[in-house]
This record gives sequence, structure tokens and C-alpha cells, in this order.
Amino acid sequence: VDSLLFEWDGAGFGAAPTQLFPTVGARHVAAHAVGGATLLLFACEQGVSSPVFQWSAAAGQFELLQHVPTRRATDSALFTAGGHEFVAVAQAGDCLTVRTSVFASECSTTHRWNGTLLVGVSDAGSRLVER
Repeated sequence: VDSLLFEWDGAGFGAAPTQLFPTVGARHVAAHAVGGATLLLFACEQGVSSPVFQWSAAAGQFELLQHVPTRRATDSALFTAGGHEFVAVAQAGDCLTVRTSVFASECSTTHRWNGTLLVGVSDAGSRLVER
């Protein structure tokens, strides 16, 4: 099921749908302001990725920026460490489950904002590296 963005009318009369986002099993959406950009990350509990949309002032709407590899994603949070901005993605899986790669992992992950994209992945079994 796709997800909808509603815009408040400002006069207190309600909200109207303004944009449709193609998502698969979205459980949560969070707005993150990173490096002057406004991102929407839809944590998708189904599928193998969660879409990230970036606000485009020129287009007057959010545009797809990238898909972040996830499995059973449930939430996301922005934080700053060491002068870098990160987005952590919570996933509902058992981190101790045997896995063949970080992308098959159901551990929660961390992605660093490089000024253009969310890059690098870390989980309980790996270190943050550029990908």
C-alpha cells in the first residue's frame, strides 16, 4: 500500500492529500533535516529496502533520493557524532541470527550523511564503512 502526505490547510479546516509515495509495508515515516536537506525516510517492514525522499524546492515536492537496504524496518532516528550526521534504522529482527552479508542482516543499522546520500552501513557485527 502506498503512503500519503497530507498538507495542513493553515486555516484549521483540515488537511488534504498532496503527494503519494510508493512504499511496501511502511510502518513509520520520519522527517530528518540533514546538511540543509529535508529527508523523509519510510521504514518499511516488508521488502528489502526503505525509500528515502528529499524535498525539491524546484519541483515543489519530495523526490526519491535512494533506497536504504533494510529488513523489517520499524523506525529511524537522526543523531550527530564526531561532527557527522547519522540516521539509525531500527529493525525488528534478531541480530544474532546467522547471516551471509550485512544486507541480509536484521540488525539495526546506521547510515552516515555524506552531503548527498546516506552511505555506509553498520550493525552489531560490522564497522561503519563507505560503500
